[in-house]
Amino acid sequence: MIIIKKSVVALLVLLALITLLFAYNGKPLQAAAVQKPGVFVNVVSGPDDLHAVSMGLSLAGSALERGHKVVVFLNVQGAALAAKTLSEDVKYEDFPPVKTLVADLIAKGATVFVCGHCATICHVATTDVVDGAKISKHGDVLDALEPGMISVTY
Repeated sequence: MIIIKKSVVALLVLLALITLLFAYNGKPLQAAAVQKPGVFVNVVSGPDDLHAVSMGLSLAGSALERGHKVVVFLNVQGAALAAKTLSEDVKYEDFPPVKTLVADLIAKGATVFVCGHCATICHVATTDVVDGAKISKHGDVLDALEPGMISVTY
């Protein structure tokens, strides 16, 4: 009786393995894709702290390169960085110009929001905002956030 039970169990295990083999057509099983958390970069610094600005925008670029969804919010003094007329001279030491950093983020798929109220305070007209950036209200930014996003502020 014990031999029959062991044989039945062995047969069931063998059938399960054969079924798996046919189900996957001999292809190796792959682990489920792991979704990386999004990254929210809040840039409140402006032309008076280009080190912080460059670090924040560079971090956003690194996150994009590593497959994270990226949302950048240029607000408070950071809204001044969204002007089309921003000079190429606005840069920190050996970092690329801020204008280039912002344009590259947009070109690579980051969502870049500019606080509309802050843009007004920084004398940036909504018609003067770089192509691809979105003038926003706080609610627009909140709608772009997702559960589990990593948030950093510069």
